[in-house]
Order: sequence, then C-alpha cells, then structure tokens
Amino acid sequence: MKEMTITKPLSERKSISKKRWIQFAVLFGIFIYSYAPVLSGLISVWWGSSEHSHGFLVPLFSIYLVWIMRAQLKGIPIIPDYVLGILLTTFAGIIYIIGEQGGLELLRDLSLVASIAGMVLLLLGVKYLRALALPIAYLLFMIPVLGAFSDRIHWPFQLFSAKLGTKLMELTGVPVLLESQYIVLPNTTLKVAVECSGVRYLISVIAVGIPLAYFSQRTLLRRAMLVSVAVLIALFANSARIAFIGFWAHHFNAEIIHGPFHILQGFFVSVIGFIALFIGALFFHQKMDKADSPDSPVEDKRISQTSGFRFNISWVVAVGLLLLMSASSSLLRTEPVPLKTKLNDLTASIGEWKWDGLNSSLPLLFKIEGADEELLRVYQNAAGERITLYAGYYESQRQGKELVNYLTKQLHKEAEEVEVLTASGSVMVNKTLLNDGKKTYSVLFWYEMSGRKMADLHKAKFATLSDAIIKRRTNGAFVMVTSEVNPSDDFANIVKKQQRFIYDISPELDRRFYN
Repeated sequence: MKEMTITKPLSERKSISKKRWIQFAVLFGIFIYSYAPVLSGLISVWWGSSEHSHGFLVPLFSIYLVWIMRAQLKGIPIIPDYVLGILLTTFAGIIYIIGEQGGLELLRDLSLVASIAGMVLLLLGVKYLRALALPIAYLLFMIPVLGAFSDRIHWPFQLFSAKLGTKLMELTGVPVLLESQYIVLPNTTLKVAVECSGVRYLISVIAVGIPLAYFSQRTLLRRAMLVSVAVLIALFANSARIAFIGFWAHHFNAEIIHGPFHILQGFFVSVIGFIALFIGALFFHQKMDKADSPDSPVEDKRISQTSGFRFNISWVVAVGLLLLMSASSSLLRTEPVPLKTKLNDLTASIGEWKWDGLNSSLPLLFKIEGADEELLRVYQNAAGERITLYAGYYESQRQGKELVNYLTKQLHKEAEEVEVLTASGSVMVNKTLLNDGKKTYSVLFWYEMSGRKMADLHKAKFATLSDAIIKRRTNGAFVMVTSEVNPSDDFANIVKKQQRFIYDISPELDRRFYN
C-alpha cells in the first residue's frame, strides 16, 4: 500500500517548516550532547596527528554536499521508516556503549556515522538516505578507521617506493643497491620505513579528491579518473622524494637527511597529490552537454508532505533513543579497580638486580598517558649492566585513557613477538629496537589484562571489551623493559638478560596486578 501524503496550503507549509526547524535544532543539540566524548576525541586526533588533520575539513565538505543538493532534496517526499530507522539507530547505540565500556575508539567513532544514517531513515525515510548516501559515507574519512585498515598494505607500498626510488637514483648515476626496503649507498644506508610508504597521506589526497571531483566533474567516470590520477602521481612523488634524499645523501651530506629533509616524508606526498588534483580538475573539466549528463537521477519536483503526526512520532523516538543511549552508557560505566599494593612498593632487590633508590638516569622512551599509577626504576647487576623497568596502570579505561591507542600502536610497527619464561609459565611479549636520536635501546613490552600477559594489541583490546561486558571492569597495565645497546654489544645476550629479568620480576608484578 502506498504511503498517503498530504499536500497543504503554502501558508500552512511555512508554519510546519518553522516547527520542523525547531525540532531538528533540538534533536541536533541532543545528538551533540550524546556524542560529545566522541567528537572531542576526534578533534584531539585531528589536532595531534598530521596524517588525520584533513578531518577538520570532512564535516564541512559533507555539509556543503548536502547544501548543493537542496533543490533535489526538496522534491523527495518525507516518509519516515520506523522499522529500519529504529534498528539502525539502536545498533549505533549498542556499538557506542560497547565501545565506551571497552575503550574501543573505533566503535564509538563508527557509531556516530551509523547514528546519523539511522536518524535520516527514522525521520525522513529510505529515499532521503539514498540521496544522502555520499555525504554520510564521506564522513568516514574523518574517522581514523581507514588508517587502521591501511596498516596491512604498508609493506607492499614500502617495497614499491623503495624499488622505484632506486631506479630513479640509478638514472641519475648514483651507485645503489636495494635489499628489501633498505637502500644501500656507498656512504650510508637508507631505510624505507612504514612512515615512508606514503599510504596514510594518500588517504588525505583521496579525502580531498572526492568532493573536488564531485564538484568539478559531471560524470562518474571523470570523477574516478581524477582521483585515480592524483593517487598515482602522489605515489610517484613519494618515490621521487626517496630518490632525491638518496641523491643528496650520496653527493652532499648523509647526516642532514635525518633533520629538515625528513619533514618531506609525508608533507611532500600530500602537497604533490593536492596539486595534481587541482590541475587534473581543470584538465578534465568540460561544459556539460546532452551526452555528458549527471549520473544522479532527477527526482520529481512536486513537494509532498507526510502527516505531521507520523513525523512527530519519529522525532520523539529519535530523541528517546539518543537519551537512552547516553543514560545506558552512564549506568553501565565500569568500576575502577585500584591496586591493593602500590607499584612504588616494589622490592629494591630482584635476583641479581638491585635498585639504588634513586630516580631513573635513563631516558623514558615511552609512557602511557594519564596512568593512575606509574613505576620507573633502573636496576643494576654486579657487572654494572642496567635495565630500566617502566609500568603504567589504569584503574579503568575510558576515552583518552586506553592502553591500546594510536601512541602504543607506534611501538608495534617494527616489533616482533618472542616467547619469554615467567614464574607462572611461558608467555609472549613484544621485542623491538627504539632510538632516542642519540642511542639505541632494546625494548621488551607487553600488556597485563585480568591475570593475562598479552603481546598482541588486538587481543588486548578484545580482553578489555570482554572484561567490560562480563566483569564490568577495564583495568590493565602496560609494562616495558629497556636496555641500552652499544655498537660493540651482543644484542642477543642483552635480550637474554632482559628475559631473565622478566622471569625474576614477574612474581612481584603478578602480586600487584592480579590481586
């Protein structure tokens, strides 16, 4: 049965229009209030990370897309879809609560976009959601979700950039040897690291390219061609950047590449991609003719209005679902779990290792933000060898206080899992090398979650989520053992001593974290 629509006199439609604006304004205010933690978290990521700084522009582009579609939207009848709208909005609320309780930023962020789509369905209907699919889907670019998936494709892009960069260096007469992602020059060796793959900055190019292509090109084919060409040029620019650094290092100064030239790492890729986008937009642009028409269908321009009662019901349900989500998140908030035995009460003598009672003299390479308790000590054996122990503990994880976040993920980039024996059995920890600009350090680190030692960040996230749902607690700790590595040192022997230290210290840590 077709939905009955009511066409009303112009004067009455104006009155209803004003009422609708008031309803939308109230709903918008409640939506902002409900998702304030998510929005503040996203702003912090945009502000603190250059690879996600385009997030500030994404909502503006999305709103502008809706604005230029306003004539088309006026011709679409408002037919709220109760069933699909309630289902999608409820689903968005559930993943928000799970993300909030489990400290999963990605779920909270995705909930925001899903909730917007659900509200459109609930208030305006399927036809409106279909028309607004691009502006809503485009909001995904403001979420670091693409960065999480891009981690899997860094390696092939590293190899591609290193190979093409090497070929360009050979064309300029630079003697060079390529070994995997390492570029060996006569006077130095360059490493095409994860940051040098250019993948994350390509996301910025794509994010800016989509609205530019939509505004400047009339067909889907031209839009796709514009974005694709910009991405390809940016990829070539990344290899050219590597070749330039290699050329400079060979002919001039190999040390300076670690200073100002390193800034070219991502900035260069993004700028070249943006330039390619704007030049490409001018190149592909042509006046629209009969054979070159927009790919979107033309809607019926007759304006229809649904029953005011039906829309009001949808509005009340939407407001109720948002308030229910906020209330449920507060009621289900996990309880903090303070340590019964303080970390600073840790014994000063552990096996062959002793702490002299003084503060650490080694630099702190990493620490978790906002820890409820922290421990930093340097232990030394009779031979004068030193090991730095750092432990940070959260009584409860929440927005801005997560063990696994974009900062801890940086430690995992070059890390590998190794087996370590503890007093309670063998466990897996992460092993990596870190450099503070002057010295190199061997680092072993892991997570302490509800009586379990974990190396994998995804397992640690899942453990946090399951603890939040089942035990209503999200306490956990991050532990790091660090040793300085000199050029003459036996690295394998240093790691073995760190492993023995972990065996000796594990009973003391277990008594604190698992009690």
